Amino acid sequence: MSFKFDFRLLLLCLLLLVQLLLVAFYLLLNAPPISYTTSEPERNQEYQPSITFVSSKPQVQSKENKIIYVNKRKYKLAQDSTKDYFSLVNGTLCFTQGTDIPYMQRFNARREGGRCECHQGWHGKDCGQPEVIWRAFMASREKLSLQRRDRPRKIIHGFSVNLEVTLAEINLNELSHVVDLFIVCESNYTENGEPKPLYFYNRLRGGHLKEIQHKILYVSMNFKQERGSGSFLEMREYLWRESKSLVEDLNADDLYVSMAVDEIPNSRALLFFKLYDGWPEPIAFRLRWSVFGFFWQHPQRTAIVPGGCSIQLLEGVYGDNPFKMTEDARGYQEGGSELPSHYLVIGDLNHYGGWYCNWCLDPKDIVATLQQSSTTANSVIKWDNLGSKIDVPFVEDLIGSGLWLDGTTQLLRKSQSRDSYFAPEYVLNNTWTFDSLLVNFYSKLDY
Repeated sequence: MSFKFDFRLLLLCLLLLVQLLLVAFYLLLNAPPISYTTSEPERNQEYQPSITFVSSKPQVQSKENKIIYVNKRKYKLAQDSTKDYFSLVNGTLCFTQGTDIPYMQRFNARREGGRCECHQGWHGKDCGQPEVIWRAFMASREKLSLQRRDRPRKIIHGFSVNLEVTLAEINLNELSHVVDLFIVCESNYTENGEPKPLYFYNRLRGGHLKEIQHKILYVSMNFKQERGSGSFLEMREYLWRESKSLVEDLNADDLYVSMAVDEIPNSRALLFFKLYDGWPEPIAFRLRWSVFGFFWQHPQRTAIVPGGCSIQLLEGVYGDNPFKMTEDARGYQEGGSELPSHYLVIGDLNHYGGWYCNWCLDPKDIVATLQQSSTTANSVIKWDNLGSKIDVPFVEDLIGSGLWLDGTTQLLRKSQSRDSYFAPEYVLNNTWTFDSLLVNFYSKLDY
């Protein structure tokens, strides 16, 4: 019996062996280095935020009051030139964002000193007035002498945060290119005096918003306040008082904006105030009143909110207390109620001065907020009658069906494709991150 040697089978086996050796060699080269040390990992590898943290001394010393971290460094606001926002085209200085520069270069190349050609939604000789500003001036019927500044006005925006961490992130990112300093106040106690974590600060420590943390001055309010004192409104006074001394180069004509974290002013309007003089103050914003997300709108459609004034007016008229500016306007002016005539109201029923995202929280956080604050709960619903009914499934049903927290007021369904002021630009540019605010996941009609 003769034996026949199969060279093809041998060659196949050799090729298979070579492949196995190559795979083993590749894995060996790319394997992570092995550490034989038995010591504990270094603690200094934790992300170090660049925010300034101010923690006040508690009014009453106790074991419950803890100062987390204190770093009272001085904060010098950046200075740039107004010219950075304008372009010289054919001998004419025009606001870059509001001007159709290619059109001017094509059709006005031979004509020196021609007028600026504005994009749709921009007005003024230099195209520096956005639609909401232009309409506000038209409605005020005042003779204004607007002048372009040599240096931009500094803008400081202060607000407090509780469970609205996502809305705080939207607010900061939407306005970071306009606002020079954000003063953010957070308490580790609820309005009812129960301890709670510092949710927003913990996210900052984890590296969130690291691109703009140099613009954040964080104020910790780590002591209890008396129940029913309206502490979360009075935090506006507190955060400004605690942080003002840390801000260097503060001028009398700089703008201080004091709004709630769920109230997001129109960034184009703020940019106008930053670059021009001659507009009246104080300022209020007519905000698009969204509920649960930007897909529902309250039937009253808008909320008029007092928003800001110059440092000079804040000190001289309101006693350096932003809360008094809110009192001067009789609190939140919802549903088109008129403000005192000296206010400049930004926005109308079709062109909003910003967004008020009311109860734009997870259902569990809505329930927690109502439980934490008896003052808030009673201002929204009759808590004694409905409080026992409000749980997570109940809130989810309200969101799905478009009902207000009272269970009877029908909300207005809004569509992103048909609403030019549907949501802030930062939200629309990050739809995957904020999909729960853009799509009603609790409604079968949206699938």
